Amino acid sequence: MLRKLLTRACWIGVFFAGLSLSQAAPPSLDIPPEALESGLLPMHIAKVRARVEYWAQALADARTPEDIVAARQGMVQDYRGLESLSFKYHYANETAKAVVKRLGTFGDELKAIRDVNLALAARQMPQVPIQAALDKMASSSNPAVRYLAWQGYGQVKMLVLAQGETFATKMLATFKDRAQAEDSPLVCGEIFGTLYLPSVSTVTIEKGVLAKAQTVSVETFRAVWPGVCQGALDGDAKKMDAVRKGLIVLSLMGQDGGYKDSVKGADGLAQMVLDGLWCAGKVLDRAKGEGEIVNDCVQTLREGERALNAATGKGKTHVEAALADTKDRGAAVLLSVLKWVDELKKDYGVSEPKLQASPTTAPASQPDK
Repeated sequence: MLRKLLTRACWIGVFFAGLSLSQAAPPSLDIPPEALESGLLPMHIAKVRARVEYWAQALADARTPEDIVAARQGMVQDYRGLESLSFKYHYANETAKAVVKRLGTFGDELKAIRDVNLALAARQMPQVPIQAALDKMASSSNPAVRYLAWQGYGQVKMLVLAQGETFATKMLATFKDRAQAEDSPLVCGEIFGTLYLPSVSTVTIEKGVLAKAQTVSVETFRAVWPGVCQGALDGDAKKMDAVRKGLIVLSLMGQDGGYKDSVKGADGLAQMVLDGLWCAGKVLDRAKGEGEIVNDCVQTLREGERALNAATGKGKTHVEAALADTKDRGAAVLLSVLKWVDELKKDYGVSEPKLQASPTTAPASQPDK
């Protein structure tokens, strides 16, 4: 084990010797192997802090995109270079502080690149203390940074839950606050994926903590879902893609026993799937077989039916059969959704979706090439 740590430490020195940044060489990370194995002491943590600050300041001072990227790569290579849990924890903790201190403070023409590279560094350090950086990133005005924040949350969410109720409550409150304020379809799609908290995990989580977290994750999903569906119904093709991603997540929740109490009811998983199906069916009907949006709708509809079958175990193919209609596929799909409503109304407490296109709705926009 110690030999492996020494080998990796030497490799890091070779890597950084080849970097050409405008600053002096980075401060040394000569941490004794026994400290890497048993746990860093304050004197070692100070070295980590100095190293992180070096790269963060290099990123802030860089005059070209290439130097910004090199500084970010330096941080990430540091983090990955030593197979020590204590080192990685403290390196992520110091990186989180550097990100919170600098993100959104740049005022030059490279500010977006600086922010995105800081966010990229944080996202690649899946440790509990990186949450502070992710919280800052999730409130950024830059959607690319917010997207990276939710990717980062997806990597650490189960680790945070494993820390207990206090950590879980704080993270879930942040999820709800940031998710409800989000308007980017791309970020919303990432949010949906993060909100799925699987009952089976590689870390140990108290049963009560996980059950409460799963309930809150459904509440947060429910708060975001109507706006995304309405946007897709009103012709935003990117929001249709977010609906599709949301339906994939609802399918995962529907077949996870931890979410079984959230399937039924007027605001349950089954009703949310039906709303997504109705949205895609309405857009398909309006498209009349023309444009790329048709394929998007078909994919979304298939994901929706999979989600309903996952949540209910019905094994029905009402939507799939309607998609084979060669005369009026859009109308047939809408009827198939109503057939699903009739099938589930009694046992699942669902009702006919009420979503309607806004009066000023234009034809569905096409996604960027």
